[in-house]
Amino acid sequence: MKLIVSEDKKFLRVAEAEELELEQLQFSLKKRIRGWFFNPLVKKKIWDGYVYFCKNNFVPIGLWSEVIRLGETYNFPVVIEGLERIIDTTFDEQDFREWVEEFFEDHPKFKPRDYQIESASAILKHRLCTSEIATSAGKTLITFLVYGYLKTRGKMRK
Repeated sequence: MKLIVSEDKKFLRVAEAEELELEQLQFSLKKRIRGWFFNPLVKKKIWDGYVYFCKNNFVPIGLWSEVIRLGETYNFPVVIEGLERIIDTTFDEQDFREWVEEFFEDHPKFKPRDYQIESASAILKHRLCTSEIATSAGKTLITFLVYGYLKTRGKMRK
């Protein structure tokens, strides 16, 4: 199966797939809503209660890892062209951790916790990601880690 990242980086377009692969993709990327049986549209037999994530051979970009996992599960090859536009393949996590240690060695009071470093690392690696972080977990420090690293390494101009 071959998928291509769309120009607006919002969808994966299925470019090449066998019929069985496409059917499995469509079957696996659907989900019933909570309480579907009690929905009036389901009771009137207008809707089946499923939300389909693979429509017209387009899959939302956030499900790229699910598509790869699906290929591994059902033993069919998955190739995604343009994945480097949403994942930074040149990101070196060890370099990031060394930068954090070096930057905060004079300020032990503000040294980031492990989960903050991991979250910032995930944000740097996956360009389009969402980090769900609890209240008082240091979101401002995580934001600083991301922007400070990018600025000092010359990966951002402004």
